[in-house]
Parts: sequence; C-alpha cells; structure tokens
Amino acid sequence: MRLKILLLMASFSVMSFNVNAADNEDTAPHFVNVAGFYKLASNKAPLPEMIKGDEAALLRALEGKAHYVFLSNSSDVRNDNVINIQNDTLRKGTGNTYENYGVNCSLTSFSLMNEGHEHAGPIQFDEIRLTGSCSVFMVTHDGKQIKHEGFIPPTYIPDSDDSNHQEWKLIFSHESGIAIYANAESH
Repeated sequence: MRLKILLLMASFSVMSFNVNAADNEDTAPHFVNVAGFYKLASNKAPLPEMIKGDEAALLRALEGKAHYVFLSNSSDVRNDNVINIQNDTLRKGTGNTYENYGVNCSLTSFSLMNEGHEHAGPIQFDEIRLTGSCSVFMVTHDGKQIKHEGFIPPTYIPDSDDSNHQEWKLIFSHESGIAIYANAESH
C-alpha cells in the first residue's frame, strides 16, 4: 500500500511539472533589459524615475549624473524565468583571500494576465514584473567604496513592441548611489 501511495504522489509531481512547463511555453517571450549605475558624488539631484528612449537615450539622460556599471539584454524571457547578471572583478587579496568587486543580481520575471483575457496562440500578458536581489561591492571612479545587498520588490517594468517608444523605469535606488533601470521589449 505504501508503494502505491508513493507512486501516486510521484505521478502527481510529474504531472504538475508538465503543466507548469506547458504554461511557460505558451507565454510570449520578451527581451528584458536591465542597466546598473552608480550616482556621481557631484550629482545632488535624484535620478529620474522614468527615461524615454533606447539604451543610448538612457546613457545620454544619465550623463554627468551617474556612471554605468552594466547594461544587460536577456532574450526569450518568459514567465517565471530567472535572469542572472554578474559583472565581477575577482582578484587575489591579502594572504590567501580573494576579493570580489562588482554587481551580482538574480531577478525573476513574472507576468500578470487580465482575468477576462481571450487568446489564440501565445498568451499576451498585460504587465511584466521583476523581483529579486542584487549584491554590490565596488569602488567608484572617485574612490568611494560601495557595499550593499538590495532587494527589488515586485515591480512593473514598461513593455514596448516598438523600439522607438521604449521607456526605462528606475526599479531600485539606494542612498549608496546604486540605481537599476529596466524595461522589456515584446518580440
């Protein structure tokens, strides 16, 4: 009897996995763009919450205000995918230790669909959100050391199917100067 129960539980686990995998394959893929910056010490003004335009427009808008740390483009992102961003410098420290300078982020994408949404083909979601954490340990151009572990709560990111109408949203900002922007592009 115990063996039958274990086999039944195992078959439910496999069926559950297959349903989740099928749901994920039925969602429309996106490009998710994430950009990390640190605010320049000379800039006393807050960074903009939203910036219109592509990657070049983002860099131009923050010129003289913040310095870029990374710019990442993840393709074929679907519901419940994990996006890992690592921008590290590893080096031997004093003794037999290693130092790790840079930014490490682990972000999960998820989508919310309108309840009454009818569809044929891939599911089109009304909102794309990111959540996750980033650890930062770096030295800025002016010599300031930044060490911070940050959590990004579930945050809506703008989604555009037209590269001429992109918009970047500030999804994380900390008094240490670290700022992270994101957006999505539909295929």
